[in-house]
Amino acid sequence: MVTFLGFFLFMSLGIVIVVGSQSDWNWFWNERRIRRSVLDYGKFITRIITACLGTFFIFLSIIGYSKTFNSKTEIRYNITEPNQRMGYLESQNNR
Repeated sequence: MVTFLGFFLFMSLGIVIVVGSQSDWNWFWNERRIRRSVLDYGKFITRIITACLGTFFIFLSIIGYSKTFNSKTEIRYNITEPNQRMGYLESQNNR
């Protein structure tokens, strides 16, 4: 449950960064690190950098979700499969 919440927060952060980089929100562009980047590189380059950063966060959260879903199903099937097979073999031997 904690991993899902963490990936959800990571994805929502990425979405806010992507939308904020393409808009003119004062609270987003007045943040000190972004303001410094605007002074150093210009607003156009900073828009590209922040959009790429937000997209990177979104893709990382998607990869995290997919690995979480795959790992839980693999663990579940790896644990139950030998028990089901043994049950089948025992029933075949008792005939």
